[in-house]
Amino acid sequence: MDKELFFEIVLFAEKAGFKKHLDMLPITTPHSDTRSLDSLCKIIFWSRRWEIIFDHEFAKAIWGVEDFIYKGVCECHCYSIYSFTWQHHLKKIVLQKDPFEYLDKEYKRIKK
Repeated sequence: MDKELFFEIVLFAEKAGFKKHLDMLPITTPHSDTRSLDSLCKIIFWSRRWEIIFDHEFAKAIWGVEDFIYKGVCECHCYSIYSFTWQHHLKKIVLQKDPFEYLDKEYKRIKK
């Protein structure tokens, strides 16, 4: 994953309600060049990417807060695990060797 794609994902999350990333940005003047601001945002978000991807609000914005029920069977009994979709994916992303690859795949799946 590169800065460009990560910036796109952050903007996608912003449209879904994620706002914490805005606190990471410096205050700018209204006459700033938009291209310069976008470049600055990409650098800042990329440098803080680990903080962003493990944020609960970011996960809620990307995956939503719908209920998720996983049903399974082990050797001795059947079981169900109840959680929210965002919690399920956040747990999965934490366990990934490359969490950004997982985020990339999920973003492409969600965007379809």
